[in-house]
Amino acid sequence: MVFLIIVPGTYFYDPDRPNEVVVSEYVPELCAMLAKDYSIERNQIDVRTDIENVSISLDQATPIALILNELISNAFKHAFPEGRKGSISITVRSGSDEKNSRNGHITIRDDGVGVPEGFNLQRVTSTGLKVFLGLLRQIDGQAELERDDGTAFHIRFPLELERAAR
Repeated sequence: MVFLIIVPGTYFYDPDRPNEVVVSEYVPELCAMLAKDYSIERNQIDVRTDIENVSISLDQATPIALILNELISNAFKHAFPEGRKGSISITVRSGSDEKNSRNGHITIRDDGVGVPEGFNLQRVTSTGLKVFLGLLRQIDGQAELERDDGTAFHIRFPLELERAAR
């Protein structure tokens, strides 16, 4: 857990932009550390990242780091049982919605066994996913679960750089 608290302040931080952090360098480092922690063989799970140079506020850095940790960890732990091979992809983008508000978009997708039938994101029982939902509320985010050839979590949240600059 200490790693996650330290990472937003060190790996993300750009001294030229003191009120924000950059996600692009953090995600590959997190994936590599989690793969090592879960003893994932290099040829077992192919991890792909497609990350725009998205900046987030300092207030959002830790919740987003913890959300990424939880969902990527779950993919490593549950999507590929008994040494099954597969892939995990993490995409981070920014864009504007119909109100012209800037939003961050994170997708974590795997081609593993998928979540169990009847799984409902709004009625989770695991501590990790309960924490995930609490962190999502903390950043005013929304999540959508997709079950198509594995599992995908799509997360959308407002980028708060304007508030951080005040």
